[in-house]
Amino acid sequence: MAFKKLLASLGAGGASVETVLHEVNVVPGGVVQGEVRIQGGSVNQQIEGLSVGLQAKVEVESGDQEYKQDIEFTKSSLGGAFELQAGAVHAVPFGLEIPVGDADHDDRRAGAARDEHRGEHRTGDRACGGLQ
Repeated sequence: MAFKKLLASLGAGGASVETVLHEVNVVPGGVVQGEVRIQGGSVNQQIEGLSVGLQAKVEVESGDQEYKQDIEFTKSSLGGAFELQAGAVHAVPFGLEIPVGDADHDDRRAGAARDEHRGEHRTGDRACGGLQ
């Protein structure tokens, strides 16, 4: 059993996480809603916390170079610690407000960033749920 716990801590036989969105197209100022689903692995695992974040892929200019980078512009905690039983499914609903501003006007970003997404934001591949 201790060997299985060690493997789970390294990712083998551990819990898997999936973020499911109810609607993949959301406009700035709107709310993206969905749930984070966690499937227990082969052993019980202690989960320290759960959070979900929203990212945009931006083009960053630095000197003579340009490159694309994923920038997380909002993140929300979905709860505290809990024990996930082996094989159990745990689902946590969430709603994240999509900020009205974009990366062009965010002084916290390094370099000049241009948001690739204009108008309607497709968030299907931009929402991420994660275990802590």
